[in-house]
Amino acid sequence: MTTIVNCEAEAGDSVSSVVQQRLKKMPPEVVESVLELVKCLREEEGDEAREHISRTLLEIIFPESIRSIRLPVGEADEREARQKLNDYRKKVGEQIRRRREEMEMTQDQLADATGLSQSHVCRLEVGKHAPTYATMERIAKALNTSPDQLDPGFPDE
Repeated sequence: MTTIVNCEAEAGDSVSSVVQQRLKKMPPEVVESVLELVKCLREEEGDEAREHISRTLLEIIFPESIRSIRLPVGEADEREARQKLNDYRKKVGEQIRRRREEMEMTQDQLADATGLSQSHVCRLEVGKHAPTYATMERIAKALNTSPDQLDPGFPDE
């Protein structure tokens, strides 16, 4: 919540104005993911899962609240960039699934160990969503590995 208050004070606008401004600047596929997460938030009944979805939304809308990787934006073809992003999410998801299976864990067990919902673990493994920095750390810990072993783009400390 501190991040939102700071952004509000810096922008001189209401929180909703800041969120609207940021959403307008995001690529359409990111906005679609945000909307899907909002839908999940509305449908989810568990407090813990709702908390994780809310944190993920905050991390997407206010990335300065976490350490994040910034990819340079050039004049690359949008379709090619989108495909690379999709491929990357799938590769990370495959690594999570591979490690989970090596550990002989089910998605439910990984969800319990990380505090995520099983459906979110599934979405991560199939590459529908990319894990946030905080989520990747929790998953790696539960799988007894380091985040960079699951996500080659994860920053080294």
